[in-house]
Amino acid sequence: MEIVRARLEDAKQLVELHTTLSQQHPFVPTIVETMELRQEWMDYYLRENREYHEVILAKEKDQIIGNIWIGHMDDTERAHHGGFGIAILKEHLNQKIGTALLEKAEEWAHKKQLRKIRAKVVNDNLGAVFFFLKRGFQFEGTKRESYAYEGTFHDEYILAKDLT
Repeated sequence: MEIVRARLEDAKQLVELHTTLSQQHPFVPTIVETMELRQEWMDYYLRENREYHEVILAKEKDQIIGNIWIGHMDDTERAHHGGFGIAILKEHLNQKIGTALLEKAEEWAHKKQLRKIRAKVVNDNLGAVFFFLKRGFQFEGTKRESYAYEGTFHDEYILAKDLT
């Protein structure tokens, strides 16, 4: 397995990955509805504003099996902290892929001189909650009923790690 920076050539495979992830994991949002729009969105995301965000991939035999998206705002008031999302194909969970992706994202955050990184985790996703707590993240708050899935509202925990 290798951890690499996403390139524009990865866009199609990333779209396919996110389609699969949204089917495997109820808490991976479907950002855009049609495949054509997803492709346009992915192309744009991998091309624009790379100074403020990064997409890092876990690949096995040239297949993307997981990814982490990390970014920060470009305004002075909020440029010191970043947010991220991480997802891994179900069949590759519990193989330290998440740890490797998170470590690479933290390296990026340090290079950008971020003081803190945050993740939002749906409260029912206990595996993810424990994953982050084990890696030094702490609870910062709860967003009530902020995520809707199949007609049910879920709270999201905000978990953060101080990088200073």
